[in-house]
Amino acid sequence: PAAAPAAAAANPEIIGYWSGIEDEDNRVATSDLIISRMQIEISQRGAMIDTTIEAVLSNRSQNRDAPVEARFGLGLPGQAVVTGYALDIGGIMVAGTLLDQPKARRVYENEVRKGIDPGLAEISGNMFRTRVYPIAPQGARTIRVSFSAPANAQDGFMLPLQGARIAGPVTIRYSGSMIRGEPKIALPWGSTLAVQRAGEWWKGEATSQASTSLTGPLRVAGFEQQAGGAVGDD
Repeated sequence: PAAAPAAAAANPEIIGYWSGIEDEDNRVATSDLIISRMQIEISQRGAMIDTTIEAVLSNRSQNRDAPVEARFGLGLPGQAVVTGYALDIGGIMVAGTLLDQPKARRVYENEVRKGIDPGLAEISGNMFRTRVYPIAPQGARTIRVSFSAPANAQDGFMLPLQGARIAGPVTIRYSGSMIRGEPKIALPWGSTLAVQRAGEWWKGEATSQASTSLTGPLRVAGFEQQAGGAVGDD
């Protein structure tokens, strides 16, 4: 019989290594390195959508007193352009540096060897990746990535979230203007986001229960671009 197709990679994905040493013996169990909270802000103006995702990465190990290096990956919508990246250092969000893939890895490894938290990320195609080190035992680090992507009435906007489990709540906030018609927003845990009109804006917010499985894309559809600066009637 034909082999079953390989399962799609989780998005977002997170893997970790104890003390930043990359080999299978140092691979961190999925129960020890988790995404403990995630927040997604979507701001739409006509045919352009700006998105900011903030995720908290937590070292929950009870059995090993060592720091973790987390490797976080996020698949982006088609034609997305990353506009910002930040990492918390000492509890303060500090803007990181976006580099091409080979240079990012060289600089990261050099900085870690010097004991410096590099705050580097790399983009390859539609994939955003960053490495965060150290995450102390029972500690957590926060990362934030922002990107812009086009949307249109035919295809809408889709952020391909699937196969990931978030240990804590996921909050999604939407605001949209310069569009005609009520936007239809499908949430990645299988429900829809209720939106209300407030002046020229459509707005909505939803928070999942703790321990959420992301089972499908976050999708914005059902709108038409409105000429001018206000939301039109249907």
